[in-house]
Amino acid sequence: MVSNISRINEHFSVSPQLDAADIEAAAAAGYKTILNLRPDGEKPGYISGAEAARIAAEHGLDYRHIPVLVKGAMPDITPQLLTSFAKALDETPGPALAYCGTGRRAALIWALGAAESTTADEIISQCAAAGHDLSAIRPILEQRAGSGSPD
Repeated sequence: MVSNISRINEHFSVSPQLDAADIEAAAAAGYKTILNLRPDGEKPGYISGAEAARIAAEHGLDYRHIPVLVKGAMPDITPQLLTSFAKALDETPGPALAYCGTGRRAALIWALGAAESTTADEIISQCAAAGHDLSAIRPILEQRAGSGSPD
């Protein structure tokens, strides 16, 4: 299994890039859904979204590819992206494992969605315990709290 899986909570974990063996190991570890947040071709040598989907299906996993582009140092997070991510989590069984380059992009997107129903303190604490310091986005999480809107 990928040694860098970070468990945010009992329903959601994040990881750096997965390969075929990692997807198989995720299924064996009890994950039910794989969420791929990397655009195809983002870095050479990684399996494509289509290949990841095929491997996931072979192991009985639900799979969603929600490519998140990175512009400069920041992911391009749009309201449509957050809606797609929330829909994927709602429509698939858990626990879910989301992956990207380092896991941080996945943690950030989860945090922004979770802010509608979870306090900023709880989100920051869960992410910090999983190795992802999101304290810098506290004002955004607090603004989103109770907004009921993904934008």
